[in-house]
Formats: sequence, C-alpha cells, structure tokens
Amino acid sequence: MSLRLFKRAASVSTAILCLAAAVPSVPFKASAEQSRVISSDGYDYEYWMQNSDDEFKFELDGSGGFEASWNAADNCFFSKGLINSRPSSDNYSVSYDMSLAYKPEESCDDACVYVCAYGTLTDPPAVFFFTDCASDRSSYIGENSGFENLGIFDSNGNTYELYYKKDVENSIHGSYSYDRFVSLRRGCEINDNYAELEGNINVKAQLDAFNKLGKKTGTLDSLSLNLESYNCSGFAILNRCEITELSGEAGDAPYASGGTFEKNGYTYSYRSSCEPDNVDFKLYDVDDDTDMDFGFSWKEGESSLTKSLLSAPVKADANSILIFKKDYEYAFCGDKDDIANAFDNILELDIENEQTVYFASVKNNSGSYVRYLTDKYLEKGIDARIIAGDVNNEIALDNDKERIRMYVYPVEYTVTSNENEEKKHTDYWLMKDENYYITDNSVHHTGALADLSKALKELKAYGLDAETVYSASYTFGTEKLAGSLNVKELSIESTDFPNGPFYYDYHYFNKHDFSLESSDQAFFGLKWRDDIQGYCSAEAGMSFEEDGLDLSDVERIAVDYSGSLEYSKNDDNADALTGICIYGSLPVSENEADEMCIVLEGMYDYGESTDSPRTVLSINDNGKWYDISRDTAYSGDGGDESADIDSAEIVYQFSSREHDHRTESGEPLKFSGTIDLTKHIEAYRETNPKLNTAVHLCKLDNIAIRADASGSEGRAVIDKFEVTIEYRDGTVENYNPYRVKMFMPWEVTGDLNGDKIIDSLDVALCRRELLRSENGEEFNKFADMDKNGKLQVNDLVLLTRFVLGLKT
Repeated sequence: MSLRLFKRAASVSTAILCLAAAVPSVPFKASAEQSRVISSDGYDYEYWMQNSDDEFKFELDGSGGFEASWNAADNCFFSKGLINSRPSSDNYSVSYDMSLAYKPEESCDDACVYVCAYGTLTDPPAVFFFTDCASDRSSYIGENSGFENLGIFDSNGNTYELYYKKDVENSIHGSYSYDRFVSLRRGCEINDNYAELEGNINVKAQLDAFNKLGKKTGTLDSLSLNLESYNCSGFAILNRCEITELSGEAGDAPYASGGTFEKNGYTYSYRSSCEPDNVDFKLYDVDDDTDMDFGFSWKEGESSLTKSLLSAPVKADANSILIFKKDYEYAFCGDKDDIANAFDNILELDIENEQTVYFASVKNNSGSYVRYLTDKYLEKGIDARIIAGDVNNEIALDNDKERIRMYVYPVEYTVTSNENEEKKHTDYWLMKDENYYITDNSVHHTGALADLSKALKELKAYGLDAETVYSASYTFGTEKLAGSLNVKELSIESTDFPNGPFYYDYHYFNKHDFSLESSDQAFFGLKWRDDIQGYCSAEAGMSFEEDGLDLSDVERIAVDYSGSLEYSKNDDNADALTGICIYGSLPVSENEADEMCIVLEGMYDYGESTDSPRTVLSINDNGKWYDISRDTAYSGDGGDESADIDSAEIVYQFSSREHDHRTESGEPLKFSGTIDLTKHIEAYRETNPKLNTAVHLCKLDNIAIRADASGSEGRAVIDKFEVTIEYRDGTVENYNPYRVKMFMPWEVTGDLNGDKIIDSLDVALCRRELLRSENGEEFNKFADMDKNGKLQVNDLVLLTRFVLGLKT
C-alpha cells in the first residue's frame, strides 16, 4: 500500500518537538520483519516498511493505543483497526487522539505525513483514504494524475474535498482495475513538526457521499486508522482510537467522544472519556434564532472542549485593545468530597518568540496553584521549574464588577530544537481561584477579561517581551463530573487606535453588547446595547509624569473636543446615565481617589434627591455656562465643612455641568467646543474656603475624554481630543493623537477589500481566496503578493508579515 500523494519542501522549525520530551528516546533497530499484523483485544495493529533497511519501533501500550518511531527513506505506515476481522457492516466511525512529531528528509522534496481512515472494499474492489490531517493538503493529489475532483461535502461539522480515480494493476495473473476514493478534510493541515491531533471520521457518511455522486463504493472489507509517512523520521503516540459501529439510518453519524469541527470561521475540538452516547455537542449557525454559539454536555468522566478565537495574528501594542468576551452557562454535579472534582477554564495565547501566556481560572481542593501546574507539565513529560507567586507576584485585571488579582507564575523549562540545540523556554500562567465545588449548581458566567494588551504589557516586568498574538483559544476542562455548557459567546475583539501620548481604556459591568471602534477619521468610538441594569464606559486620555502635572507652573490648559452622540433610553431603567465628559484625577492632597468630571453632552440628570451634588457657583467658559458642584464622601464623623480636608478617608468629586446639555435621549447630535480647564480647577477651589492654591489641587494626574452608557442603546464617537498646555515661562506643549497613514493608489496589492488600508481584514480575505484558488476558482488578483500569477501559502505569509510590520 503506497500512496505517495504529497510533494513538499518541508521547513525545519526551531521549535521543540515536545513529544520527544514526553517520552524517553529509544534506539532505532532495523528488523528483518518489515510487516506484521498483531491482534489484541478485538483490534488488529499493523506496521509496514517499504524499505527493508529502514529503522523503526512499534509497541502497543496495553490500553488501546500504540507508540511508533521510525526513520524511513521510503513509505511506511502504522495502524489500528479491523484488518483480519471483517467489519460487520459499512456503518462505522473512526475517532482518535494522537500526538505526532516528525522531521522530513532535507534532501527529499516530496516528504509527507498524514492521518486517515484507510480501508478496502469489495463488489467492486476499491481502496479509500479518508484523510483527516495532512502535512501539505494543497499537493495531496498533485502527483496522481487522473484524479477527478467531485466537489465537497460536510460531515461532523467538517468540510471534505472528494476525489475519485479508476486505477489498473498489472500482475502475472493479468491486469485488473479497482477504484480509489480519496477525501481531504479542510482546515486541519499539519503546519509544524509537532502536532496534537484528534478527530472523528464518519466512514459511512463518506461512502454515502461518493454514492450520491454516482461512484459505487461496494461492501466494506477492512478498516483502520493509519498514520502514513514518506521520507520522514518521527515519533507518534496514539493515545486513543475507537472504531465504532453506528446505529440508525445511513448518513452522517452522531458525534463520538472526540473530534474537531469548523463552523462560523472558528475551530472547535473536544474529547471525553465518556461513551459516545453520553456526550452531546451542538454547533449553532450564526443566524440561528437561538443566538447561541455551541452546547456541550457529558454524563461523567474527564472531558474538555476548546474553541479557537483568532483567525489571523493581532498586535497588542500601546495603541491596541484586545477584549476577551465570555457569556456562558454551566451546570454540573458530583461528589463535593471527591478531591478530583474540578472544573477549570483556560485562555491560551500563543505569542511571538515562541512564548505562551495562560489565563487560568481553576479549582483544586488543596488550593495549590503550584501543584496544579506541576501536574500539567508532568502529563507532558516536561521537567519544569515553577516560580511560585505571592502577594507581590501578581497583576490586577478588570472583570465584571470587580478588579480581580491574578497570581503570576513563570514556568521555565528546557526545549530541544530539531538541530539538537537546547534552549530555555518560559510560559506565563496567570492564575485565579474559582469556587466550583457546589454540587447540582447552575451558574451564568458573563463578562470580559481585562484588556489583554494591557495584561501583556504588565507581564514585561516578569520577562515577557512580545506584542503579537498569533493564536488564541479557550478551553473548558473537568474531571469526574457530569455537566453541561451552553455558550452564547467566546470571542476576542481587537481594535487599533491612533498613535500618540494617549492611553485607551474601557470598563464594563453586567450584561452588555458593546464594542470599541476606531478608524482613520475618529479618535475612538463606543457602541453599546444595554438591556438590563448595568454600566459600560470607554475613555481615551493621557497620564502625566509619576508626580503629576505641577499646576503652579501652568498658565492655561485648553482641551479641544468634538464628536457625535446617539442613544435611546431604556424605559425600564429609571437610573439611566448616558453621555460624554472630560474626566481626570485631581487630588486635593495625598488622596489620589479625588476626581473631576466636566459634563459635555448626554443624560447626566441626577434629579432632585438629597444625594445629588450641590451647585455652588457658575462660571462662563468660552461662551458656555457651567454649574460647579462638589460631592464629598467620607467615613469619619462630622459634617462636610468640619472634616479634616487632608484626610485620606475623604473622597472629593468635583463636577462642571453645562447649562444647556441635553438630559433626555433624542435625535443624533454633534458636539464640539473648547474647555479652559484652569478656570474649572480654580472654581473647584472656591467650593470650599479650606481649599487653597498653595496646598490643594496643585497637580493633575491624568485627563481623558469618556463615553458612559447605562440603561440605553447607542453609539458615541469622539472625533477630536487635543490638549494644549501653556506654561508660565511661555513654553507650550501640544498633545494630539496621530495615525501613521498609508497613502497609496486605489488599487494596490494586499488591499483585498479596497478600503485603502492593508490590515487584518485583508489577511482574513486572503485565507478565503486561498481556499477558492485550491478549488480552481478565480481569485482576487490583489492577493498575489509575490506576483507570480498564482495564489499560494507564501502570499498569505507575506501579507501577514506586512500587516504585523515584519520584514518580508
């Protein structure tokens, strides 16, 4: 059985073959016996080496899997299946979980590896290769002239390409013909020298697809899961393989206890120790009335589910925000006294320079994060040094209504490259405890993890120095629990803002649909829909030096602004608050919690309650009148005027509210103006005779323009926010955002969507064009980055590197 369908010049990655670290290496031994079938526990295991000089090792692990290692100049394969024992029907599925490490021969231009369901048919005679993963899917059929492309079909959430060929064999007994059926799964190309593979191949659905296209498939005679290699050396562990006869009508089968699926532009994979009948996995369409992403339930045992979150690399630099959103419900039950009862969820980011960052919410009975991490790495056979976190080894993240603290654990270990060079490697774990030890419990988890860009910046203090996130995924995991997940949203939103001295931030509470926006025309925007009581805001501003801006040196601070605001009030929410304001930290003394707020536009009507800020005086600023008020909160006894003004227990809030700003929702409006901030600060001092110029309100820590939203639906856009500081010595500082614009003609290579900007949207379109070209369809000429007249993977690589600002 020789299927040399690849033609590829494989690159040698400098990344570790992690599998080699997981299992001790063994010496290769050539054997006179180059082919053998071993029967064990109802399955047949087979190895076959085309070249008698090739070296290999093949061992069963006693639990339904095998370990194989090889160094083969020609074709070889290792398999598990029904080979000597004929299948009882043709209604089977093959599910598997495999770890694979391989290295192509550098002198060979058609080296390859692939994993497939292989089998033979009778009446008429045929052979099939239903291929789930391949090291170069684009040239899988390349050498085999005469294959007919029959189109595509979907099975178990995956899309397969179908190919057919009539072959002729010559022997001493004459010539005879037989059919070749080949299918190629899209989206599971093995792109590196190491891969963790899992899948579920519905053999019956594949055979039915060929029959529907007029290609008779006959009766199933043998069936196996094959790992096949040509001109490669490598190592593989088959952790699990189940060949299951399915019940029911012909056609696609129920999901088994593991698999990988693609839908709506994302990849999902799950595995479970449950029987297939005890696992249910459902993917929903984007336009489903359910407004759901997926559902996953299991009856008992160890289960996990992973969703990919990025389709193209994104930057996480000083002017980027990456928001991770989640909205899911989980319910589970189990023995609360069982130490193995655990439910964890992990957000994994693969960063440039072969770095990995994990955000983990876990629960183990001892509360030991170190033990949890130790187990994780021991499972992979990696000897890691874990740097334990303490109160000084943490970062703070905004999540829902609280500012949570996550302990930082760098994990160090040594990796070995393909060239046998040792290299130090560090993973970064951010750990948060979750109290999931409540049996028969159902919890709705909704919220957003803090800006991932900000988190990566804070990790620089622990040694991480990288900005580009190449991939991201989210994994749910459980041990010895029965449970269910109903997921509405798991996503990462990326937004790039203009460069300059400004920071960008957001705050988000309760359940919202919201997004941050930016373009060449706008400074930033916030779009939201709040159906229930809650609050979200976004701001852009600048922070001054560590000691703040010394106002005694300042003659005038001018803030120029413009923008637009559109919103409608939620009638069920009496406490709605929506608008635009200038916000800043203006400490009275040492208490940096003191703040100011200058209301520009929007619904900031506090009503007539006794808790409302009191208007003290009014000022005219550039032709607009503002009411000045002060609100004081303190924990000590005594009245407002008698309290110690320098007490750290007191928090002052100063506000300026324009007389004519709109207080009810209505038609969209545009706003603009100039604020003389020094006038407002002087007015704040006048609200209390104890505040004096020499001691109080003498510095400005930061200043920002902010959009707030609560109990409403709408969109706010800030077009302009410029700060000009005139000093008493005559010097002037201007703080303006700026964007590095890319001036280019209307039609330019790389700009696939014609918006005059080459960005991640064009990268996503290039991926789609690559698939179109592989099907023989015409493609967008602007995707041909190297201008060789063909659309190939190299064009996608060049475009991605250009967007990331890397050398091409």
